[in-house]
Amino acid sequence: MCVLLVLIAGASRQLCYARPDTAVTDLWDMSHTLKSICDGRRTLVFLGDPDLITCREGAVYFDSKAGRVEARGIRPICLFIGDPEVVRNYVLALHLEIPVYIDPEGRAYEALFDQKVLPAMALLDGNGNVVRTIYGGGQSLANNLEIMLREQAEQKKESGTDVLLTMIQLVMITVLLSLN
Repeated sequence: MCVLLVLIAGASRQLCYARPDTAVTDLWDMSHTLKSICDGRRTLVFLGDPDLITCREGAVYFDSKAGRVEARGIRPICLFIGDPEVVRNYVLALHLEIPVYIDPEGRAYEALFDQKVLPAMALLDGNGNVVRTIYGGGQSLANNLEIMLREQAEQKKESGTDVLLTMIQLVMITVLLSLN
């Protein structure tokens, strides 16, 4: 029986953070949770404060790489901290084409990130749980994006491995149960 519990425990893995019920708004002030934004798809969040030049430049760069992000099966979004009217004005001025959400009180920022560094990125699973975070902009932004895309590829590979391991564990459980 101990073997059975160990096998079952090994089949599930916990992600780093879990606050998918955190609410943000879209540009039209409609409320959304991180889970509803992800809607079953991995999502890469670029988080910034539009009052910071590195965040504005980072958002434009991130937007320019959206096609590459989407080609990996990841949904790119931008999340700005700040006053909704200010954020909307910056989004219009920056000509961002990716979906943009607003975190007026910084709650999503606190839910997603364990450090107060901007800009930052978070890779979310389809349920809005954080898989990985990375901090920094400017010269490091291109490299950070590559790291996040590699993380997605590794997670996909790991996910396939997890399914295989789970199947093997189920076969072993069946065999163990049939021996009794």
